[in-house]
Amino acid sequence: MRELLRLLPFLFASLLAQTGLTVMVVDENKLPVPAALLTIENAETGEVLQGETDAFGRSEFSAAPAGDFRIRVEKKGFYPTVFRKADLPDHGSIVAEIEMVLTHQQELSEEVEVVSSPALINPRETASGQNISNVEILNIPFPATRDIRNALPLITGAVQDYSGRIHVDGSASSQTQFRLDGFKIDNPATGLFETRITADAVRSIQLQSSRFSTEYGNASGGVFDLTSASGDDHYRFSATDFLPSFQNRKGFHLNNWTPRMTFSGPVAKGKAWFHQALDGEYGIDIIKELPVAEDTNQTWRLGGLTKGQVNLGRSHVLTGTWLFNQFRANHAGISPYDPLETTVDDRRSAYLAGLRSQSYWRNGLLLETALGMNQNRDNFWPMGQFPYEIHLERTSGNYYRSSASFARRFQFAVTATLPIRQWRGRHELKWGAEADRTSFHSSSARGPIQVFDSAGSLTREVRFTPAAPFALRDYQIGTFVQDRWNVSERLLLELGSRLDWDNMLSDFYFSPRLAASYQLNQKSKLAAGVGLFHDAVRLDLLGRPLSGHRFDLLVTEPKLLESSFTADPGTLQVPKFLNWSAGIERQLRDSLVLNVQVLGKSGLYGWAFEPGREERVESNRVRHFRLTSRREDRYRGLKLAVSGTPSPRHTVSASYTRSSARSSYLLDPDLDNLVYGTPGEGPVGWDTPHRVLAWGWTTLTKRLQAGYSLEWRSGFPFNVLNENQEVVGEANSERFPNYFSINLHLERRFRFANYEWAFRAGFNNLTDHPNPSAVNNNIDSPEFLSFTGLQDRAFLGRIRFLGKK
Repeated sequence: MRELLRLLPFLFASLLAQTGLTVMVVDENKLPVPAALLTIENAETGEVLQGETDAFGRSEFSAAPAGDFRIRVEKKGFYPTVFRKADLPDHGSIVAEIEMVLTHQQELSEEVEVVSSPALINPRETASGQNISNVEILNIPFPATRDIRNALPLITGAVQDYSGRIHVDGSASSQTQFRLDGFKIDNPATGLFETRITADAVRSIQLQSSRFSTEYGNASGGVFDLTSASGDDHYRFSATDFLPSFQNRKGFHLNNWTPRMTFSGPVAKGKAWFHQALDGEYGIDIIKELPVAEDTNQTWRLGGLTKGQVNLGRSHVLTGTWLFNQFRANHAGISPYDPLETTVDDRRSAYLAGLRSQSYWRNGLLLETALGMNQNRDNFWPMGQFPYEIHLERTSGNYYRSSASFARRFQFAVTATLPIRQWRGRHELKWGAEADRTSFHSSSARGPIQVFDSAGSLTREVRFTPAAPFALRDYQIGTFVQDRWNVSERLLLELGSRLDWDNMLSDFYFSPRLAASYQLNQKSKLAAGVGLFHDAVRLDLLGRPLSGHRFDLLVTEPKLLESSFTADPGTLQVPKFLNWSAGIERQLRDSLVLNVQVLGKSGLYGWAFEPGREERVESNRVRHFRLTSRREDRYRGLKLAVSGTPSPRHTVSASYTRSSARSSYLLDPDLDNLVYGTPGEGPVGWDTPHRVLAWGWTTLTKRLQAGYSLEWRSGFPFNVLNENQEVVGEANSERFPNYFSINLHLERRFRFANYEWAFRAGFNNLTDHPNPSAVNNNIDSPEFLSFTGLQDRAFLGRIRFLGKK
């Protein structure tokens, strides 16, 4: 293995009249590695010193060790590095500087020698969360591995609902912030994470669910930080699933093709690098119950992530990120009950462009500036303009709605990490400011809906008023200051405050936060924190009243029921949460860590459309839904987790979560889904009182590896409705059956044509547990409480090209 570190002694007798040691930690591209844990052990006396690198990747020790000593540097997502020195010369007024290189963990075709890495307890880490690396993402089996969104539930506290949305510790998906290389990538209008990123392009995923810095605003649920892979001084190429699969359904047809490839390397060795990831998808869904030529939906998808890095000298780094997604399904929604004529032509796209500059100053100042833009576009059109008919067991006609929406965010941020100051301890001060400009454009048209009973008689007709296209714009400005105060070798305090302003609401909001970490001994630490967090303004909710009115006419009662929505930003407040948490980490063995966390969230001023009193206008009824800030949310949770490497051949992570997520208003009515009910407290739709999660892998032989993942959780709650879309009883009073799934895969590496290859085969949902995803919740239906969308046992194969040895 090539040399990973260099010993660089410098004589500075004129500057410092004492012996000291400075350790500089950088990655393979010479970027400083902050928050790396250093351990210096004296081989003769057994004395141990610990330190952590700052924003410059630097850790200073007041006295340089003499004689035999060992320096170990480690951080999650990197291969650990060890430096051994039998005798560091004592030059009196010499300050020794050691530069150590931490190499990112990655899947390499060549064999490398690495130091075994025990599970880490970082005594100077206050935030609560979890980090998974690209090695874990590639080794752990999970459904649809081509999309990074499906890997997020591998993190304790992150639950994926049936629509694919991610919920962190009881929060709505829109309350969690998603970032790629420091840029926000969630939908600017809805806050949802709808951008597809190939798993091969991601270097690490970090979730901060509690006690995180004031650097992050508008994220009461937590922050997902995704870091994309970078190139280095070696050219690398890989390809996955480049062979299509076929199906024998109404003849022999192509089934699915999801090729992915990555290519990276130097533009100028030691100075500039690139990383390119591309992925595509082409699939054909054939519905055997429908007639030939009217039974097929074709799906196309193309995406890519490009990253470039240029070192403009040792003190200035420039990084650029470009992400694009394109998707089309020409007959989305086709099923045995929804024939071709009822489908829509669904087209979507998403983009991100970002440029980041990092400048390291000699006086210890780190200045970062970032400018980016992300956008989402969603369009779909029906197959015609005939009325949409809903029958007891099928639909017919053309889908009633067409829609075109476009959301864009321009984002700018600047942060300054100030030189370290000494005053009753060590202070690392950080200041920053950010500004976002968001816009949301939408246009839609709705045709009539006709509802028929089992005898084929018309029972209800729904019509909509025309809606004009509209555009909403908003501006957000925020600033923060954070002090990372090492009071002593054992006690660390993080004190921060944040001030934000939103133009749409014309309001300022203040977010103070406090977190602490205390090291009990070498193998245990306590951490606790409390803070005020706010949610982002959702433009889609403010735009809902601009989509028109709805009129329902019951044939048995010839009176119109008019439904409309109103929203006045001047009457709304920014939703806020008081979040608190406390935890203890204990190293059980050299390679296993026990983590116990308790946490709570109390939310006020949540937005919800509440029904007003029903009015009478002539002989018709009118009901208004008004957007208010009266929803209250509450979450309580207990997490028990064990993770680490019990042996060099095994990696394991297991956790149990006991939680409760409740809200005072559980209904979300809109023009397309009017649900009537009495507001009342109950479990949210993604509440999971019990959840067990486990994953890992084991090396059976030098070239054979087994990976597994397991999830068991309580079923999600749902409403019981009658045929008039009224909630029967309490909201979310019923639940789906408990969910259980085991995924088990084997991967074999082999050489062919002088290249490295890897073949994986295995089963998802090994026990064939039903795991339904839909239910008939109409109490007036003869099929009431019948569950559908069952999950079958699935055999999967994957082949990867890894390049030359």
